[in-house]
Amino acid sequence: LKMWEATKDYENSPTKRFVLYILVDHFSQLDAPLEVAKFTEILAELYEDAHPNTPAGHMPIKNIFENRADPVNIPRLKEAIAISDSLNSVNSMAYNTIALAKTYDKMNRSDLALPYLQRAIDSLKKTSKPQVLFDLYKSNIRSSLAINDFKTAYNSKNAESILRDSVTSERMQRNIAELEVKFDTEKKERKILEQNLTIEQETRQKNQILMGTIGLGLILFLTFIFFRKRLLDQRTIAEQRDAIQQQEITELQQKNKLLALNSMIEGQEAERLRIAKDLHDSLGGLLSTVKAHFSTIQREIEQLEKLNITEKTNNLIDEACIEVRRISHNMMPHALSISGLKGALEDVAENLKEQGYEVSLEISNLPEDLESTKEVMIYRLIQEIISNIRKHADAKTILIQLLGYKDEINLIVEDDGKGFDYDRAIDNGGLGLKSINSRVEFLDGKIHWDSQFNQGTTITINLPSS
Repeated sequence: LKMWEATKDYENSPTKRFVLYILVDHFSQLDAPLEVAKFTEILAELYEDAHPNTPAGHMPIKNIFENRADPVNIPRLKEAIAISDSLNSVNSMAYNTIALAKTYDKMNRSDLALPYLQRAIDSLKKTSKPQVLFDLYKSNIRSSLAINDFKTAYNSKNAESILRDSVTSERMQRNIAELEVKFDTEKKERKILEQNLTIEQETRQKNQILMGTIGLGLILFLTFIFFRKRLLDQRTIAEQRDAIQQQEITELQQKNKLLALNSMIEGQEAERLRIAKDLHDSLGGLLSTVKAHFSTIQREIEQLEKLNITEKTNNLIDEACIEVRRISHNMMPHALSISGLKGALEDVAENLKEQGYEVSLEISNLPEDLESTKEVMIYRLIQEIISNIRKHADAKTILIQLLGYKDEINLIVEDDGKGFDYDRAIDNGGLGLKSINSRVEFLDGKIHWDSQFNQGTTITINLPSS
């Protein structure tokens, strides 16, 4: 009963019918005819509703009652028939009657079954239960034939045939009605589908026209953008071409200027070389001859020695020779032409040490194929920086680093002098600073000045090696 309470509110489903089948079987075994009649009627209605075209003799509930066809159960079957009749449970009454008839047939007392069968048939005729009525007719035919009551058997068979024809006709009419309904429904659905197709075609045509219009507009817009961009590109190309031409003109002018400047520098260097040779060969030799003659005179005229004039004159001549060598060396150092830039810078470092400076010189990885003109320019640049330090820095220590790295030459010159304000020095027209900057610019290099008062100055220069 708890199972029924849990499922009685369900819709007509296999689960609900299965629960009712279990209850009918359960109460049948417990010999509870009242509950059997109640639940049999409910189950039969649900099954007929779910399977209206089930052939006669195929109701599953029938098996429960057939299992009770035993002489021992005759009193229970009669009681169940009476209770079912009083409750108007035609299904329970019919199946209990069929079970009772089978019991009498087994006992060869089919004559006792016929009254019960006829009463059940009369009750079922008043209802619309053709499937159950078919089972009763079959049972009545079987029992009649068992006692050779052919007339009753014939009448029952004839009634069964009439009922079957009626049911078949009714089913055909129902099927025809269902087919007509399906046909009308399909016809309406087809009409609706045709209308939908017409609407869809019209919508598709409208969409195609709309998409065509949009596509045409897009093509026109893209065409406009294309030609506009083309005009802008042509204008940009023309401007770029003009800019390139102007840049080429500027570069050509710069090259001409550099060529002229290079020619001028080469001329200056050649002139310096000529002057240095003249000083060294002419004036230097002449002074040496004068000194030699003067030494001869000094030995011969001892009296002049007493006047101390000879010694002073000798010192002046020595100073003149040293100065000539210094000027000649500065204008064209002998080491630069013999041992290159490295040897010339080592001479510069030695001279600075002789003048009392602490000098640190580092030279590393210089390109072997460095042009002689560039070597001279780097040497002059370092000369200019050293000259500035000697004139203005009051320094005691000088660091010179010349390093080759990849495609560059890095030059660093540091001193521990008093430092200066670079911007103010430039504004005041510092010729030495401008000359250094000009030389770096001529060599296509970059220069950075870092100077602080009483903390010295650091000059960093990056030059291309080629």
